[in-house]
Amino acid sequence: MRKILCALAGVMLMANVATAQVTTVDGYGVDKESALRDASRNAVESVIGTFIDSRTLVNKSAVALDEIYSKSQGYVKSIKILKEEKLEDSYKVSAQIDVDTNPNSQLMDKINMIMMLNDPRVSVVVEYYGDTSAQQQEKFPQMCEAAMNEKLIGIGFNHVVNSSTIKNRAGKAILNNDKTDFIVLAKLDLSSNNISLPNYRDMTAQKSYEANIKTGLVKSNAELNAKILKTDTQEIIGEFSVDVNNMLADTAAAENKAVRDLGVKAAEKLYQAFARKAANSALYTKMLVRTDNNENLLTLEKNLRSIPGVENAFIRSYENGKGLIEVECNIKPTQIFRALKEKMNVFMEATSENILEISM
Repeated sequence: MRKILCALAGVMLMANVATAQVTTVDGYGVDKESALRDASRNAVESVIGTFIDSRTLVNKSAVALDEIYSKSQGYVKSIKILKEEKLEDSYKVSAQIDVDTNPNSQLMDKINMIMMLNDPRVSVVVEYYGDTSAQQQEKFPQMCEAAMNEKLIGIGFNHVVNSSTIKNRAGKAILNNDKTDFIVLAKLDLSSNNISLPNYRDMTAQKSYEANIKTGLVKSNAELNAKILKTDTQEIIGEFSVDVNNMLADTAAAENKAVRDLGVKAAEKLYQAFARKAANSALYTKMLVRTDNNENLLTLEKNLRSIPGVENAFIRSYENGKGLIEVECNIKPTQIFRALKEKMNVFMEATSENILEISM
């Protein structure tokens, strides 16, 4: 099975990041409390921004960390106010803020896997195979997809692609498309039953069954079976199943809640599947290429795929003479360059554990 992107980046993250990073920032607000909140956000933004930029783990267009920044105070270990002052129409604080960057912290847990997988674009496509009306055939998949998408965004996936953008006119997922990196193909089943209790009456020494007592409750069972496909290769990188039981007094309410709860639970399973795959990955190299010819980039991609130890290579972008190629491999960037040098005229500009910069 091909290796997923950026596991080495994740290993580097776990090994090298200190348990906390202290930064000095200013914060503004209508009062001292709001100014400290602003300072906390600025500290987290500064630390995470520096972390991302220094390792070039995701491209500049891939970072959308507003959800993390909005909860910045939860990631701060301590605040030392250095200076505070009341301005004409606001309050300002200068503070030394200790941001929790322990590898096991909530903050690093939220961004670590996204970086390991190079901030993937994920699309969830749910089909319903229950025997119900056409309206429900459309309603329940949409409800399940919405719940999964919302939870995935909450977990930290920045690029959740709506299924409508990757479906054909018949409503089927277009597997080979350039709008998403991973497609989750899922089958949803839903069943509901009225809950009744047996009624017994005493007949001397025996108890004989008389009739069912209606409880007025409805039990709904929702089940989802899913597989995760890597769009560019059609490789199945994981499969999972989840189910949810729910009891309410109304059938529609019970079914709706069961489907929504199922979507949330499925998103958590999806996260775990990605994390397991990332943890078992080999090396990943990001190649930054300077060339004034897109044809050179295509030739480079082809030659990369022929190198022993390289499992695959994909051109991700080309703009203003700069290209980005992602290489799934189990050899180091320097080994890749030496092999390329034998095939074509390339020049090394810089290299690190998982980045290779060349010109051609």
